[in-house]
Amino acid sequence: MDALLDIIPPEMNAIFDISQADFQGGWFNSSAEISIELPAVQSFTAEPLSLVLHMDIKHGPLLFTHRGIQLGVAYVNITPDLTAIGFENLSENSNISAADFDFYLIAGLGNTVEIGFVMGEFAVADPEGAFVIEGVTGNLSINGDQSASGAIVSQEIFLRSTEEGFDLRMDRANFTAYLSNVTDPTAPGRADFIIPTVTSTAPLPFVINNITADYSLSYSDSGQDRLTMTQQFNVDHVEWDIPFQSLQLNNEVNLSRNLLERINTLSAQFQEQSVSNPGAIDSQLISLSGEITLLLLNERLAINSQLRSHAFNGDHHLSLQVTWPGLPDVTSIDTFDLADVIKAIDISLDIDADENALSLSPIAPMVDAYKQEGILRSSNGRLSLKARLAGGELIMNDEVFPLDQFIQF
Repeated sequence: MDALLDIIPPEMNAIFDISQADFQGGWFNSSAEISIELPAVQSFTAEPLSLVLHMDIKHGPLLFTHRGIQLGVAYVNITPDLTAIGFENLSENSNISAADFDFYLIAGLGNTVEIGFVMGEFAVADPEGAFVIEGVTGNLSINGDQSASGAIVSQEIFLRSTEEGFDLRMDRANFTAYLSNVTDPTAPGRADFIIPTVTSTAPLPFVINNITADYSLSYSDSGQDRLTMTQQFNVDHVEWDIPFQSLQLNNEVNLSRNLLERINTLSAQFQEQSVSNPGAIDSQLISLSGEITLLLLNERLAINSQLRSHAFNGDHHLSLQVTWPGLPDVTSIDTFDLADVIKAIDISLDIDADENALSLSPIAPMVDAYKQEGILRSSNGRLSLKARLAGGELIMNDEVFPLDQFIQF
């Protein structure tokens, strides 16, 4: 049992208080209880938040698991018991049911650990509504090199509120993630989220197909001192009364690894201080905002965003690029000059939209006003805007607007 606990990374022990409550050993099988507490949230609960894991342990090296025969140190069937979170607020007529629940841990060879669960159904229902989640499986694997991968898949999630008059159904939601080093929040990794279908019958009937969200963090081509963060969000097709059919949003951010490390460190310190001294959250938040702002002023970064949509029976595209060289000589947010920021930053905006489609949209009056002012140009049924802020000058549709008449450079 001690060897099993030794596999847990030290960084996890820094977050959770993990201890052995009981252990009964045998040659081929053992039983144990492990208590897991989360001290950071105990100030918000009526009693300490504790998860007790009742374990039925089968010893290796030959393990008969739910997925067949495997080699490893141990295979553990786990029955969880969670305290401090109950169902006191549910009505007397509420029914709670769970079917085919299996929670397991496999300690493999080479200091690998896999934790997972299988649940046939979990449902909460009362006269006011219902929540049902069916066919859920999840797993988290941590390898000897500290890399980790995980996945959660559900066949169906259903939510209904009789009082509010709405329902929502999600089919085959799927989340997967990979991190090259669980001890380093700036290590390369990725996460993907997919919902093939979301439907509702009330209050607004709709069908949404193929919602995807992808995230990745990787080292830049220039070296490991800089990172490239990409985010993609897509909605392939929407059927509802509002004439909005699809959306695609892509973001790419290039930033220094030091910047991300410092932001993560400051955020963690803020969370710790908020728990130990909840009354000082406002002042802590102001201090955190100031430190992060200063970091952003000092470090260079680049942002590239692309938005595409099909709405009101027309295709639209927006492109935004931001290049920030950084002002490393700024030592305080109280002393930096806004004029220096405007001179240093480079922002490009490009809009290309279907003119007829926008004339049918709620923003038609605003579009007409921008056309009259020359901000939006009309050509061959398309509306366009090209703008750039660089070197303290604003260039809009090839017309230069010097900013020194507003700001003293």
